[in-house]
Amino acid sequence: MGRTAFHAWSDRIIESAQVPTSNLKSLKRILAQMITQLGAQEDKKPDAYFIQAMRAAAAKEVAFHIVDEFNQEKLALIEGEKKKFAESQAACAENACPKST
Repeated sequence: MGRTAFHAWSDRIIESAQVPTSNLKSLKRILAQMITQLGAQEDKKPDAYFIQAMRAAAAKEVAFHIVDEFNQEKLALIEGEKKKFAESQAACAENACPKST
């Protein structure tokens, strides 16, 4: 497969997969990486294999970003709690701790 054949093939796969994106190069990179991972005897994979793999990769990418957003929110919450704790410790160091009864 030459460069021209790759672009024609990848355009066909991307169109068939109907993966919403504005980054065509990213999708072509994914397909090129899939090809590099094929074994020596796997040169006749049907288009359906790549279409399904492309859809799965797109779904995983969305899921990754959603998980990352949740993790960032959690980290922000933890940092906020750390800041409150540090402020309360600083206040205690200045003898402003509430007295326990």
